[in-house]
Formats: sequence, C-alpha cells, structure tokens
Amino acid sequence: MCVPHSHGSVVGMAEAHTLGVVGTGALGAALAAAALDHGIATSVWNRTPGKARHLVDAGATPRPTIADLVGSSRVVVIAVSTYADVRSILDDTANVSGRTIVNLSSGTPDDAVALAEQVHRRGGRYLDGAAMSGTRLVGQPSATFFYSGDQEAFDDARNVLAAFGKPLFLGADPAIASGYDTAVLGMILGFLTASYQATALLRRQGIGTENLPPVIRDYWPFVLDQFGSHETQIRTGSITPEDGTVDVYIDAAQHLIDTSKSLGVDTTVAEAISVLLRRTSDNGHGADGLPYLAETIDTIGVRP
Repeated sequence: MCVPHSHGSVVGMAEAHTLGVVGTGALGAALAAAALDHGIATSVWNRTPGKARHLVDAGATPRPTIADLVGSSRVVVIAVSTYADVRSILDDTANVSGRTIVNLSSGTPDDAVALAEQVHRRGGRYLDGAAMSGTRLVGQPSATFFYSGDQEAFDDARNVLAAFGKPLFLGADPAIASGYDTAVLGMILGFLTASYQATALLRRQGIGTENLPPVIRDYWPFVLDQFGSHETQIRTGSITPEDGTVDVYIDAAQHLIDTSKSLGVDTTVAEAISVLLRRTSDNGHGADGLPYLAETIDTIGVRP
C-alpha cells in the first residue's frame, strides 16, 4: 500500500524535520511540547486558537488554517477525537503531497485503512498510530507509541517521532497499530484489574501492599517467558501441559474464589477465569496445557 514519492521537489531540505501538530488537547499539547523540548521546529493548529497559547509562548508557530500548517510541515501529527474529525480536517487542505500524515486519533482498523487510502490518493504518506502510555509520559523514553503504515515514511520521520517516546513500527498494513492498540488495552485492563484484586486480598488479611510492586517486578520475567512460550505454542499448534494442565488451574482458580469469598473480596475476575477454564476442560482439554484457553476464547463468539 506504500506509495513512493519524490520528496525533494515538494518539500525543501529546511523542512526535513519540521512538525505540525493538529489538535492541542491533552495529547496534542504534550506532543508539541515534547517536540519543542527536542528542538524540533513545530507548528500548531487548533479549532479553538486560544488553547495553543502556552505552546506558542514556548516557541511553537501558530497556523491560521490547516492548509498553512500542512504546507509548512514535513510531518503532520493529528491528535483529535475521532477519525471523522480527521477526515474533516484533511478535507480542509487540498494538498498533502510529500507529507507524512500521522494519525493518533481513536478509531478502528477499518478506519485506518480507509484513511490511508484517502491520504495516498492525494499524494501523501500515512502512518496510523496509538499513544500507549497516555499523556503523562510523553517526551520520555519510557513512553511507547505504536505505528503502522508506510515504512519509508516511518523511517524518514523517526527522529521526530522519537521525541514523543519509543516509536515501535509494527508493519506496513495501516490497520495493525489500531489492532494492537485494542489487543494490548485488553491485556492491560486484565492485568490492572487482577492487581486490584491482589491488593484487596492482601489488605483483607492485614498484609501490607508496599512490597507488591517490587515482588511483581522480580516475578515478571517468568510471566513474560510464559507469555512468549504460550504465544508460540498457540501460533504453531504445539500446546504442551508443561506449565500445568487446565484442570490443575481449575483447582487453583477455585482456591482463589474460595479465599476471596472468605475474606469478603469480590470474585468477579476469578469466576470469569474459572468459567473459561471449565469450558476448555469440557471441550476435552482438561489434561492439556493452559494455552488451550485461547481456542475457547477464539471460538466463543461462534458458539450455537
């Protein structure tokens, strides 16, 4: 889907690392501020001009229209609410030729593909992205951003994107970043929710929780190793019970439920896991490895 472009005839060398930020809400303002901190020439535009005043005071150049911003920026980052807003904004500029459009707005993988096609038709290059660390860490190396789309555009814009945090390029299909955004969101919500249950269990037993974060950090390499091993097993169809069988985990989940109930701690999370474990066992995988839960989850939507 990547469309080659002749850069030199469209964008001058002085613009090679110029940035335009569209939308100066919480995320857009943080992106522009990080770019300015890294010495990147940055233009800003917002539907409400006054919202960008603090960025202008910090050195950003205000642009009166979208067309002016795009015309002065090699890389244009859009941080607004929805893809519909992005399409409306792009309709206000006739020329994105030679520019890299980086969309960090919320939407679906199908939205990303459609928007990439729109940008390509008009001579631009497209990266779909997701800010995975919120706004608080923007500008720090620990902030993570997902990108997918035009590889050449990502390579050219890497120095600008690196000002925001760690840029991870996930592939040429513009839908990938959005897909990973949703998938990882589910993982994070699952982990955090389970961690809140762990905190409640400890507190109900009169055990302090101040050591829980360092304990989990020390234990985390084992969890990541299991995750990597299980992903490989699921992908290759070579699931083994070496990390415990489904039936063993059914007993473990029941222990978690019983202990939680005895302490007055909510059991919703543990019961949801137990349901999946028991369904997997009922499907004939009780003596098989835990990764067979992936098969249960993957087919639940098509069950009669």
